[in-house]
Amino acid sequence: MILAIEQYKKVLTIYPKFGMVTGNYGMTLQYYADLMFDQTHKTLLHEAAILMLNNAINATDLGTYDEAKQNFKKYLELYAEDSIARALTTSIPLNEPKYDDKEELKYRNWVLDKSLFLNPLGDLPYQHIAFATDILQLPDILVKLGSKPVFHGLLNQLKQEFIFARYQYYCGLQDSEKTHFADKDTFLLQFEDYPQYSIRIEQIKSAFKTLYSLLDKIAFFINAYFDLGIKDQDVSFFNIWKSEKPGRGGYKFKTTLRPDDNYGIGALYWIGKDFHESFLDSPNPQARRIKDIRNALEHRYSKIYWDSFDGRASGEVDDLAIYISEGELIDETMRLLRLIREAIISLVIAVRIEEDNRKTEAGDQPVVGITLLPFDDEWKR
Repeated sequence: MILAIEQYKKVLTIYPKFGMVTGNYGMTLQYYADLMFDQTHKTLLHEAAILMLNNAINATDLGTYDEAKQNFKKYLELYAEDSIARALTTSIPLNEPKYDDKEELKYRNWVLDKSLFLNPLGDLPYQHIAFATDILQLPDILVKLGSKPVFHGLLNQLKQEFIFARYQYYCGLQDSEKTHFADKDTFLLQFEDYPQYSIRIEQIKSAFKTLYSLLDKIAFFINAYFDLGIKDQDVSFFNIWKSEKPGRGGYKFKTTLRPDDNYGIGALYWIGKDFHESFLDSPNPQARRIKDIRNALEHRYSKIYWDSFDGRASGEVDDLAIYISEGELIDETMRLLRLIREAIISLVIAVRIEEDNRKTEAGDQPVVGITLLPFDDEWKR
């Protein structure tokens, strides 16, 4: 859903009045808003949905059929009249944060433009500097008395590693015309396939590897939270969807995930299929290439080469290396950034849905709250 929203936004930058895309975008935002537990996020997403649906109903392009407009109208009519009027005539006042550091502002605007903040508001059809934060957090979680807040701590780590990878990637895109001081006086050999060796390229490679590793850490979270019963050494983003570990030393898992019962789990399940199904069966075959690049960077010998010298990447000079062009590495790392962002948001949605179910089952049983303090920016040194 989140990647679909991204595609709607991209099309609307080219065809801003295309009613079919606007309407589908509105319906998707409506469903997305219903999955939120943060009331501000829910309100802003619903207001954007109303705006998109209204625009689609009033679209004048020839590609938006009357039947589609009637369907969009049904979705708009799910809102109360006063909610529609408020969304179309007023807007929620947003804080205007100030950034004295020009480099910080440049970075935040870049992340905002790429919709890479861990913040559902980054999926709105408009952007505002107030959304330039990684505000995503878990809902309240019901646990047994005496339990520890392990899942909030684990999400902290998932977020921090994603943010680190995102910044490494951003740094790797900057100022390729000047040699980094750490690269000076390093004795390396030149070859006729013109490989690239630099701190900048390593930053992008590091971002790619860190992002890919987050898949298994998300699986670790799911195994613990849903009590699947998979031994820690056996947990991976691939096997959490199974019911047992086959073969010698195998065992049955305590619980099997049911993707159809939880939208967030369903979204993660399809991401998993992207990476582990065969090329023809995968709904996103490009993910297979991401997997191959990761294996080359992490476990084998790879060479990143200048795009203009792709004719030398055939193995004529080096038949042991896996060749990856700089352009492909940049593109696939961005693709992975977007995919992992979706996975982390989907994980939070999965927990929110499960917590709603658990609270329903708990009924009127007394609940004792635990206060967790925010980690102050001044401590991040």
